[in-house]
Amino acid sequence: MLVSGAFVFAALAYGYFHRDQLARLASLSWGVGLAAVGARVVAYFAHNGALLLALRRFAPRLGFAELCLVSSGGFFAKQVLPGFGAIAVRMVYLKRRHDVAPGQVLGASATWVAASLATSGAFAVGAVMWLAADGRAGVRSLWVGAALVSAAGVAALVAGPRLAAAISRRVARLATFGESFAQLVGSGRVLLGVLVASLLYGAGGFASFGVIFAALAGGGAAGARSWAKAWVLGGAVQAITSIGYLVAFTPGNFGSYEWLVGAVGGSARLSLMLCLLTAALFRVAGALAALCGGALVLPLGRGGGEKPA
Repeated sequence: MLVSGAFVFAALAYGYFHRDQLARLASLSWGVGLAAVGARVVAYFAHNGALLLALRRFAPRLGFAELCLVSSGGFFAKQVLPGFGAIAVRMVYLKRRHDVAPGQVLGASATWVAASLATSGAFAVGAVMWLAADGRAGVRSLWVGAALVSAAGVAALVAGPRLAAAISRRVARLATFGESFAQLVGSGRVLLGVLVASLLYGAGGFASFGVIFAALAGGGAAGARSWAKAWVLGGAVQAITSIGYLVAFTPGNFGSYEWLVGAVGGSARLSLMLCLLTAALFRVAGALAALCGGALVLPLGRGGGEKPA
């Protein structure tokens, strides 16, 4: 809590002393907002689709709408609970409703995070390649970030199960997690489905962040090509910083995610205020997407599945 508070305070203080740059917000429109939230809704459903593919191994009767509602609750839980609030909500619900062990939920979540890191790395590399080919200055640091994210994703998928198994042998409580993670990553059909859903999730996040970034940067006023450059640049920053949104090290990663975006953007010679504003609005779009997604499936998800006999 103290760490999040310090990051948030620092961001607010920076915004206050550079409040003249808040004029960037005037470039936003209803169209930008709808596009950003709509893309996050797509990412929201893709996220739950990926998790469903993994969790169905342990909860065959788990429904998509049911999982979406649980995830919406988990999204808001992780904003106030330290650490893995969203996973904790899924653990409690799935244990009570479907008798799924917490280690199995953790294994499914780890599979999702590993796949998302790998696909985020692919988006980052593709975006940076496009920017470099277009002659955009300051992309060298983005190359480093894209390479690190790609390497982390591949390592998580290749070496993650072995590492989890090694930890499980030493820590008995994590045995189920190691077995579940290895089982899911080792299943070609499940892993392929999770990767495809993760690509859609990454595309939604890339598009949403890019739209907000391009609008705040004023790219649209300089023509379609300038807007496209700003959109891809924003998307590249989002893909590189995806770890700060996938895993909550502090409650909601409030402040820390915004400063991570600022650090990556600053290395590419972007305005710090532009990065902080984009990250904050991207967070708001995610919250609205969780609300909208939950509302859309609410009529289908009431009651949920039945606990197996």
